[in-house]
Amino acid sequence: MKEHGVIPRTFIFPRNCIAHLDLLEKYKYTCYRGYGDFVKDCMYIEKQGRLFNVHPSLYLDRSIGYMFLKKILDLAIAKKLPFHIWFHLWNFGETKGSINRTINRVFSPLLKYVKKKQKSGLLDVETMLSATGRVEQMRAQSREDDCFHMKYL
Repeated sequence: MKEHGVIPRTFIFPRNCIAHLDLLEKYKYTCYRGYGDFVKDCMYIEKQGRLFNVHPSLYLDRSIGYMFLKKILDLAIAKKLPFHIWFHLWNFGETKGSINRTINRVFSPLLKYVKKKQKSGLLDVETMLSATGRVEQMRAQSREDDCFHMKYL
């Protein structure tokens, strides 16, 4: 990848099995998606050593409804918490038709709502890397805590 000018800084562990963080630090990664449970361990970014652990908020699949996602996003906006969604496209259905139906029923309306909130200045849409960069700036300004909350998607 280096020969093409691509230097990865964000890591997603296969099957969310967190391991070998020392290697991520050695190869100068900035952040990784940690483990998060929607009910008890989500919606925050924390510094662990030289890495940022971006806790996922919600895994999307075809069983999730748009209104539920909208309510969670509204909660994240109100509390100024990160809302980190993740998914595998194949979990939206077995066929091209079922995948398209899930995208049209859930994902497209969510993205339209996100765009509306972004335009109104209530939401920032970021990658994991850009969000951790912002947290790093906040840390440099405050130096108060190792766990920061911010709004992003």
